[in-house]
Amino acid sequence: MAGQNIIFSHNSGGRAFIRVNGANAAINVAANSTVGSDISTANGTVDPVVGATLTKLIWSTSSNIKISRGANTILTLNGSGMWDLKSMGVALTEFPAAQINVVVGDANSSLLFECTKLYVGGSL
Repeated sequence: MAGQNIIFSHNSGGRAFIRVNGANAAINVAANSTVGSDISTANGTVDPVVGATLTKLIWSTSSNIKISRGANTILTLNGSGMWDLKSMGVALTEFPAAQINVVVGDANSSLLFECTKLYVGGSL
């Protein structure tokens, strides 16, 4: 989990906030037999996360920031801004169980994003 910080994650259910500063990041979302979930507070035993949707993004870059789910690029951000999908009643839901990969274009790039955790049967 180099390059990012989980700055808030409810004990079970809800959301996680992740900050990425100046370095690429890879966040494991869903736990399986070999990989623990980075956004689960109990590594899958009490908080069995099976996926996550992106609901809010705040960024600043003089280059670009690319967000992928697994090998699939879902968003490229330029300049600076905030995108509050949750307030619009939507989320980026593509490939919800896939790892979230963030590639930053320069050392001064910064991204803060919110994930809504998903569980078998939906979100809590």
